[in-house]
Amino acid sequence: MKCLKILISASFILTLSVSAFSYEVKKGVLDIRANDFTETVFLTVKGEFGFFNEKFVFSKEDIDKTDVFIPCPKEWSTVTLSDGTQLSRFGFGTYTLKILLPASHPELTLKIPGPLSAWVFFADGEKTAESGKTGISKETSSPGLGNIIYNIPENAEEVYIAVQVSNFFHSRGGIYHSIELSSAKYFKRVNTFKQFIDVFVFGFGIAIILYHVALFIFQTKNKSLCLFVCFSLLVVIRNAVNGTVFDYVFGNDMWAFATKLDYLTFSLLGFSIFAYFKSMYRKDIHGVVYKMIMAESLAYALLITVTPPTIYGRLITVHQIVLLLEALYAFYFIIILLVKKRVGSAPIFTGVMFLVITTINDVLYSMMHSSVGNILPFGFAGFLFAQAFCIAWKNYLDGKQAKKVSKELLESYKEKDTIFAEIKNTGNELKHNEAVLSQNMDTAEEAMNKLSKYAESVKSEISVQNNELHGTQEATSSLNLFLDNISSGIERQSEAAENTVMQINELNNATDELYKKFELINENFSHISSASKIGKDNLATVTSIIQNIYHSSEGLLEANELITTFAEQTNLLAMNAAIEAAHAGDAGKGFAVVADEIRKLAEGSAAEAESTGKILNVINKNISESAQASNVLEKSFEDINQKLSGFQTVLSDISKFISDVKIQTEKMNSVMNSLLNEFGKVQSEKENIEQTRSNIYDSFNSLLNATEQLNSEISEMLNSIETMHNTIEKTRELEASTGESISKLGILIKTDKD
Repeated sequence: MKCLKILISASFILTLSVSAFSYEVKKGVLDIRANDFTETVFLTVKGEFGFFNEKFVFSKEDIDKTDVFIPCPKEWSTVTLSDGTQLSRFGFGTYTLKILLPASHPELTLKIPGPLSAWVFFADGEKTAESGKTGISKETSSPGLGNIIYNIPENAEEVYIAVQVSNFFHSRGGIYHSIELSSAKYFKRVNTFKQFIDVFVFGFGIAIILYHVALFIFQTKNKSLCLFVCFSLLVVIRNAVNGTVFDYVFGNDMWAFATKLDYLTFSLLGFSIFAYFKSMYRKDIHGVVYKMIMAESLAYALLITVTPPTIYGRLITVHQIVLLLEALYAFYFIIILLVKKRVGSAPIFTGVMFLVITTINDVLYSMMHSSVGNILPFGFAGFLFAQAFCIAWKNYLDGKQAKKVSKELLESYKEKDTIFAEIKNTGNELKHNEAVLSQNMDTAEEAMNKLSKYAESVKSEISVQNNELHGTQEATSSLNLFLDNISSGIERQSEAAENTVMQINELNNATDELYKKFELINENFSHISSASKIGKDNLATVTSIIQNIYHSSEGLLEANELITTFAEQTNLLAMNAAIEAAHAGDAGKGFAVVADEIRKLAEGSAAEAESTGKILNVINKNISESAQASNVLEKSFEDINQKLSGFQTVLSDISKFISDVKIQTEKMNSVMNSLLNEFGKVQSEKENIEQTRSNIYDSFNSLLNATEQLNSEISEMLNSIETMHNTIEKTRELEASTGESISKLGILIKTDKD
């Protein structure tokens, strides 16, 4: 704020001081005879100039005859002549001025900023300078550039000035900038200083532009550099167009281009500087205000580009007002920067204040509200200096930060050495662990290979066992079918045996009365019974249920044959007894009756034996595969036959025959009872066999399921072994990569230390 007060005060004092040395022109005459140019070397001229509307004059006589006056400096479109004539933007005429000078004065210089848009200067009736071609119409005239500078000779007492002006090419006509009169030495000194400022601003601006372009090449993402280059370029171009050094560059034939360039740079300056500020302090620029500035500036620039000066020149006042508002907002903006203590806000504040003050003066000067003149190059120079100082300040801060970072880097470097040492030790440990890991992986891989081979072998054995189990299951199914057939045969044989037992019981009842008489036969049948018991005992010793059934069936078949034989022999004996009874006459009738009953019984027994034989043959056919196991029973019945052979002689008489019949019937009864008992045991064993068969079938199924599950688990184990093998291979690759990384890290650590 202190800096702002100083700048505003200096500008105010400068304005007052310049205004204090202003002289008023009255009725076309400037009387400065009382002025001492040794003390007051500079003054501004304004007031009532003589004016010949739509007439070109230049002689002293015409100047003395002037009776119409025009306020000057002032734009034609806002002027009303003393005779009441309202001037338009376009036209032609002659300004006249009579200057009365002191008797003694140094060489003086009169400067009239270039009237628009063509002029011819006359002093004491002689043409001394011109710009463009004056005419009474657009077709007869052409625009030109340049200021009127006339050196008044030393000690001249009066000078008659005539300025012929025509304007058909610009919206602003006439003389509308302050006229300056000063000593020639002062003018040369000031003009040289302005030329120096122009050259300095141009050179310094070019240097700043090149410097920021170089920075932008290496910092392409930093938009502020590019935007500052654009702003500086506009400053340099505008300074070149309006400056004194480069007037010769823009000749009269380039008037339209120079004018358009002047207006374009003027229209874009505000937007360019705010774009630069927004790139640096985005949060501090209001978005709406920025967009309004951008829209107005670009719209006016576009209008300047596509229209002639007669059109875009009319809106310059509007843009000047907008620029004043932008200057006020810039003042507010830099205050915000100072309050928020943004980086670089102090030098930017100073530069912006220079630029704002000079811009305001430039606008007021263009609007003919200031007589200070165009000091905008000083503002540009101040702003560029401030920007350079800002850059230097940032470089200082960056250097300070760099020292801090360097110190931190040094500490970090020390920490890095410690970390590198730890990394090196860790690397050595990793190498050792790598070797141990490699050895362990070799051992694990070898063990997995063995395990894989063993698993393959077990899997092969399980497959063979599985096939055998399926074969055994099929055999068991066949055996079950065979046992079912045997069971059916045993049931049928049991029924036949029960019938036989009933027949034998009837025979026993018939021969019971003869039992006592045929005791010898009974004893022999006792031996037969003993032999039969031996056969039964041998049958019990058979280890399998199938062999017992086979022996029982063989024994029944032999017993049935024996019964048949006995029945045939009994029948034969009965026939012999009947014959003997017939020979005996009446004494043998009772015996004949008995013999006849015996014959009938023998025939019945033979018939039953034949039926039983058929049943036994069916049973024997079903168990023919088990016939070899009946050797023991056959031997027992052979012993019985041997025992019975001793009764052959007894059969010669009826008594022995009866005894034999009784023995045979008892034997048959005993055999049948034993057979029934065996049938019961076989039936019981059959149930056990069925239970065992069911258990075996369930066991086979469980075993098959277990085998399949084991086979699946072995397959999964083989897959796991394969996965583990792949993992080991990947671990080896990672181990190799880790080893390379450790080696590279060691090399980097060594290189870093070197």
